[in-house]
Formats: sequence, C-alpha cells, structure tokens
Amino acid sequence: QATKDLEEMLKDVWHWQTKNPNGY
Repeated sequence: QATKDLEEMLKDVWHWQTKNPNGY
C-alpha cells in the first residue's frame, strides 16, 4: 500500500512539474 501511495504522489508531482516547469 505504501508503494501505491508513493506512486500516486509521484504522478501528482509529475503533473505539477509539467504544468509549472518554473515553479516548485
């Protein structure tokens, strides 16, 4: 379950990064 959460979080971060390449 922990790995699933991590994957989900990573996906979220990726979306954020692609939407805001200059923002953190």
